[in-house]
Amino acid sequence: MIGKRVADAFEHLEANDPDGAMFAICAAIEATAAKEFGRGGRSNYKKFVHDNMKVITHVGLGMYIHNLNVAISHPDLPVDVNGLCSFQDVIYHAVRCSLYHEAGLPSVVRFHEARVLEAANGCIVLPSPLIWGLVMSVVIAPVNSGEQSPKINLLNIPGFGPLPVNQMWGRRSKVIWLLETADAMRRLYEYTASARAMPDLPPTEYHTDSP
Repeated sequence: MIGKRVADAFEHLEANDPDGAMFAICAAIEATAAKEFGRGGRSNYKKFVHDNMKVITHVGLGMYIHNLNVAISHPDLPVDVNGLCSFQDVIYHAVRCSLYHEAGLPSVVRFHEARVLEAANGCIVLPSPLIWGLVMSVVIAPVNSGEQSPKINLLNIPGFGPLPVNQMWGRRSKVIWLLETADAMRRLYEYTASARAMPDLPPTEYHTDSP
């Protein structure tokens, strides 16, 4: 069933329907978290999301963010002393619960295509690529190694290109290695490009005073 939910998420994402994609992948996250931690519930759901932030943010934002906190106004969201709440709380309370219990996202949450997270006036705009990150976190979970997608779906590994989903089930360590390798290659390329762009400096002249 998890493989079917992943395939459903792909279908909705390709149809530019982030709400439908989140409805599908939230169910897959719930089932995966229950398998990984031995029981379901909100705490393990949010723990699964938080534990996979490295993958989720790398795919969704192009960078690693382990603790992502945002400013949003929602009655069910716990906030810290700075008025911020965690990404996993947003996904569970504002997204998952609203989709399941109210058949839609709350007015303070929406998605857009840019890989930029925006927050203003108690509302947030989440990048749709974050959904791909959530999909990947489910696919690569080791407890899902026996799953299969009923369709031929491709997941993009930044820096490597698209790979078949059915070759990635349960391979968390290998996918994280690919992501880290791609990130290291990107940083090396940026460093090299920056070094080449620097102007040539004249040789330093050294002078000594004769006795």
